[in-house]
Amino acid sequence: MIEQSPTRYWGPVTGNNKKNLQFSDNSGIHTSLYDNYHKTSYDFFKLLITDDIIQLCVTETNRYAAQEKAKGSRRSRIQEWKDTTQDEMEKFIGCIMWMGLVALPSINAYWSKSFIYKK
Repeated sequence: MIEQSPTRYWGPVTGNNKKNLQFSDNSGIHTSLYDNYHKTSYDFFKLLITDDIIQLCVTETNRYAAQEKAKGSRRSRIQEWKDTTQDEMEKFIGCIMWMGLVALPSINAYWSKSFIYKK
């Protein structure tokens, strides 16, 4: 386990903007972590989202779907439900993270096949 320096802290929130968080000089990924990884996007994804977190998401998603099916919901999506897997959940969370990095005008635009949204 990496020891955290006592100087690491979130600075005070100032003004009316509650999202204005200030960080100390030691903010960010510790360099010793960076040096131990191959530095791919997936390596950093796995630093944030562990296999235990993924498995918990899979278990709870599948449990919720089973409960909804048992209620006899008439929604067609729930009746067609197939249990999700760790691989699918990783891809889904990756998509959500990507949506936070790439700003498009609407949620539908992320799934659009129009050439204007291609990057």
